[in-house]
Amino acid sequence: MFNEEQLKLFDYLNDSVLIYNRDGRLVFTNKVYEDLLGITREYARARVWGKHLSEASIHYRDVLEVIETGVPKLHYKALVEKAGAEYVVNIIPWHERGETAGVIIIGQIDSVYKLLSTIIRQRKYSRMEQKEKIKFKPKELLPDSFKSIVGNNISFVRSLVKCAAVADSDSTILLIGESGVGKDLLARAIHNASSRAGNNFVVLNCAAIPEHLMESELFGYEPGAFTGADKKGKPGKMYLANKGTLFLDEIGDMPLSMQAKLLRAIQYKQFERIGGTEVIETDIRFIAATNKDLVALIEKNLFREDLYYRINVIPVYINPLRERMDDMGQLCRHFLDRFKAKYRYDREIILSPEVIVSFQNYHWPGNVRELMNTLEHAVALVSAESGTVIKMEHLPASLIHDMQGPGRREALRSEVMSAASRPLKQMIAETEEKAYREALHRSPTRTEAIKKLGVSRRTFYKKLREFGLQ
Repeated sequence: MFNEEQLKLFDYLNDSVLIYNRDGRLVFTNKVYEDLLGITREYARARVWGKHLSEASIHYRDVLEVIETGVPKLHYKALVEKAGAEYVVNIIPWHERGETAGVIIIGQIDSVYKLLSTIIRQRKYSRMEQKEKIKFKPKELLPDSFKSIVGNNISFVRSLVKCAAVADSDSTILLIGESGVGKDLLARAIHNASSRAGNNFVVLNCAAIPEHLMESELFGYEPGAFTGADKKGKPGKMYLANKGTLFLDEIGDMPLSMQAKLLRAIQYKQFERIGGTEVIETDIRFIAATNKDLVALIEKNLFREDLYYRINVIPVYINPLRERMDDMGQLCRHFLDRFKAKYRYDREIILSPEVIVSFQNYHWPGNVRELMNTLEHAVALVSAESGTVIKMEHLPASLIHDMQGPGRREALRSEVMSAASRPLKQMIAETEEKAYREALHRSPTRTEAIKKLGVSRRTFYKKLREFGLQ
C-alpha cells in the first residue's frame, strides 16, 4: 500500500483520483475529488473510504477486470449508471510483490465536471419522485386486503405497499399496467383497506361502454329523459358510489367528449343527471386505471391534459408477469387450488416438467389473467379425465402455438429431458442465470436490470460474479 508521503503526491494532480484495493474497497480519494463533492478529507476518511465498488456509481465491471488481469484501461469511457452518462478515466493497476494489489482511477477533470452537472440536473428533476417514495414494509405488515393478493416479487410488493400507505386517504390513485396484471384486484384492495370499505365499490369500464351510453352510465338520467329511457330513470354510477369508491377502469378509452364532464365531476364532487336540473352533491373516492400511455394520448389530442393531472395524483405502476416470474410457482398453486374447488375435484393436480419449462419461457402477454384462464382450461380437462398431471395437451391450442413456434416443440422436449436428469439445485441455478442474462440483454442499464429482477444491488452483482456475467 502507498505510504502517506506517496499519497500526498496525488493531491497535487489536477484530475480526480480514487484508489481501490484488490478487495474492491476504496482506500483513498484525492483533494480534487473531495473538492468536487464539497467534502473534507476528514469526512472522506469517515464516510467514503472503505466503501465497496458495488456501492459506487461507476460501472465497476471494468474496474474488476483491471484488478483481475493487471491490464490498464487508458482514456476509457466509464459508464455511470445512476446518471446515465459517461466520463473519461484511466484505470491503472498498482502492484505489490509482483501481484495486482488494486487500481488507481484517474478522472479527467473537464469530463468529471460534465458528469457532475448531469447528476445535479437529474437530481433536480427527480425531487418530486424522491418525495413520493414510500418506506418498504414486509407484505405481512400490510392490511388483510393486500396480504391476500398472491405474489412476493419485491417490485410488486412495493406497489402494494404504496397503495396500502394511501388507501385511507381520499387522494385519487392512477393504477398503470398492462391488461391482466390485476389492476381491478388492487383497486378493490385499496377500497377494502379504507374507511369507505362499508360502502359501495362501483366499477365503470370505460372500454366496454359505447360512447353514446357513457354519460347515462356515469351520471344516470331522469324518467322520460329520452326516447327508450326507463320510465323509472337510472341513478348512475356516480350516485351509487356516494360515500364509497368509483373505479374508472381503462380510463384511456373514455371518449374525449366525456372527459370534460368527468373532470368537472371529480373536481367539484357534483353532477347532474341527463334530463335533470338538480345538482347532486356526492362524496366519492376515485381510482382510475389504464393500460395505455396517457401522455402519448395527450400529444395526439385523444386525452385531456387537465384530466390527466387530476387523476394522476398518486400513480402506481404494476409490473407485468414476465417481470415477476419468481411468483410463477405461487400463482400456479393458487389457481390450481381455486379451480379444483370450482370443479369439485378432490385429487391433487400438478404441472408436468414440460409445462413448467414452457411457463417459465413464455412471455405471457395477457399476464396473470392469461395464466389464470390457462390453468382453468387445464384443470377442467384434467378433472374430466380423472387425472393428476397437467400436460401440454391440456393447454389451449393457441397458447401452445404461441409458446412453441416453428421448431420449438423438439427443442422444448430436449430441454425438459435434460432438466429431468439434473439435480434440482442445478436446475434452479440455471433458471436464475437465464433470468439474469435476459434482464441484462433487455435493459439499457444495469440499474434498470436490477429493478426488473427485483433484487438488491449487492445481490445483483454477487450473482453476476457467480454466473461470470461481469
